[in-house]
Amino acid sequence: MRWTGAQIRSFLLWIIFSISTGFIVFLHLYLLAPGVDAGIHMYGAYLLTRGFLPLQALWNNKPPLIYFIGTVGFLLKSNPFLGVRILELLIFFFNLYLIHKIVKAVSFGRSVVYLITFSVIYLLCWDQGFLTETFVIPIILLTLYLSLEKNKYFEFIGAFLMVLAFLLKQNAAILVAGILAIDLFGYYRGRSIRKKAIKYLISLVVYLGLVLLLLNAFGILEDFYDQVFAYNSRQYVQIPFGRRVVDHLRHNSFLSYRGISAVMIFNVSILVTAWNYWKRYRGGDRFAMKDHFLIGSIAIYAGAYYFVYISGKTYPHYFMLLLVPASFILGYYVMKSLAARLALCCLFMIAIYANLSMLNFNRQMEWGRKEVALYIDSHSVPEDRINIDRFGSQYLYVMADRLSNSKFIVPLQETNGYTDLYKKIIKEDFAGHPPRFVITNNNHYRPPDPANYYTQVLSRVMQGYVMVFENSMFRVYGRR
Repeated sequence: MRWTGAQIRSFLLWIIFSISTGFIVFLHLYLLAPGVDAGIHMYGAYLLTRGFLPLQALWNNKPPLIYFIGTVGFLLKSNPFLGVRILELLIFFFNLYLIHKIVKAVSFGRSVVYLITFSVIYLLCWDQGFLTETFVIPIILLTLYLSLEKNKYFEFIGAFLMVLAFLLKQNAAILVAGILAIDLFGYYRGRSIRKKAIKYLISLVVYLGLVLLLLNAFGILEDFYDQVFAYNSRQYVQIPFGRRVVDHLRHNSFLSYRGISAVMIFNVSILVTAWNYWKRYRGGDRFAMKDHFLIGSIAIYAGAYYFVYISGKTYPHYFMLLLVPASFILGYYVMKSLAARLALCCLFMIAIYANLSMLNFNRQMEWGRKEVALYIDSHSVPEDRINIDRFGSQYLYVMADRLSNSKFIVPLQETNGYTDLYKKIIKEDFAGHPPRFVITNNNHYRPPDPANYYTQVLSRVMQGYVMVFENSMFRVYGRR
């Protein structure tokens, strides 16, 4: 039996898809030293297992749902982060299933192309995982799928998914809101805008009311407002809009080489596509279902883009919020253009190289943390508090089974971010819970920023400590 050209191409596509998904599974099971945000999220989950509420015992400018998700990992007591990795993989394959169903529903082409595109972009921006964005993706996909399926209870379910997205990451709700807006003003599920709007409004009022009641019942409503809204608002207004735009265009660190950003090229191609659709619309062309879907993907991508990068920062994992519409848009280009197929191949190679380069350091970090955790466990009691003065290693609290002496487990990066209340909390934390050990990097302790209030307090505290243990990654200081 001789294979046709189409069969060979299909076979190669499934081989590439198998390689990409297999590589993702390998990374999740091998890279077991959490990144910066993942370590904070794991500590928040650890607090819940110890009977503490994260918003009271942990300061972080994110909503609290990620900590509850993290508690699933603690079902595997010997290695909670491996437990979280298994959950992440289940979510990843659920995402692939939803993408396959969505592509089939809109007759968008070969679903395997979109599965590959999603996997490649995922590899580029996953940032070692267990991020709030990781769990927003299935919420966006599920909202889109239920809309396409014309679910009779969609308004109530969609509003609920929007609130869930917000409780993971504030600006993530914008993407779900985009889908709801298209559903509200579109005619795919019926033409009664007023009826749909009333259902959405009632649902949102009920769900948000329940959230506020729960937060108030647990006594964390004020902390929720301060960390999730007030702090982020204060930092946002300090950066002028024009400066944010210029910085984003000139200093976009994600997928940039010598000032040329792949994301900016992608954005330009999207604008060209939107312009071509506008010309077709003015010319009286009739659009197919797949055209409406692509236009909707572009609208959601463009509408959410500003809210994703509103802080002016361009960390790779920020793009994960745009991953769903970006996967459908890029997948459409790959189906149509040889240049897009070549670009996807280049991105795939970049993704493999970037992730492989992390393996050795991640393994060193994992073993370095294990040694420190064993030392702390054998030289202290569970009631002792410790302080980790190393940005990105907060998972050590979980490994050592010790609480932080302060709810500020990482210093605020903005020196002007310390309100009088924050200063009071830090001062009381160090006075009431002097750390048994302070863990720093393997160089002598040097304050990174003398103008930072947290650093000032810790610098004074460190005068009463001496080094008691070190390895290639860390130094441990104990009280004299």
